[in-house]
Amino acid sequence: MPTVVTITVDGEPAGCSPPSPTLADLMAKLNQLQEQIAMNQAELEAALSNVGTRLTEASTEIVARLQDLQDAITEAGNTTPAVDAALANVQTLAAALADIVPNDPPAPPPEPPPAP
Repeated sequence: MPTVVTITVDGEPAGCSPPSPTLADLMAKLNQLQEQIAMNQAELEAALSNVGTRLTEASTEIVARLQDLQDAITEAGNTTPAVDAALANVQTLAAALADIVPNDPPAPPPEPPPAP
């Protein structure tokens, strides 16, 4: 009887390709990737929400400080053209910052009821 010798590499017969993943293995990997994407989306949503909140706070504070400045200048009266120009410049810059993210468009008016 002939002797059969099998050569193995890392526990697999040499010259044979590793077994293909099963459908269950592929589905498990896809589910794992889907969970990671969902977690990343939730983290991104939280981060964006946090940034939006901070930007709103900063915008509110900037507008309030600008109004205080304008009130103080008006109260002082007899401002020089240089002060007027500086105030106009600050107002322009504040408007430019506010325009980076436009306000939500107004809601459309309700539709009139159908004619009888």
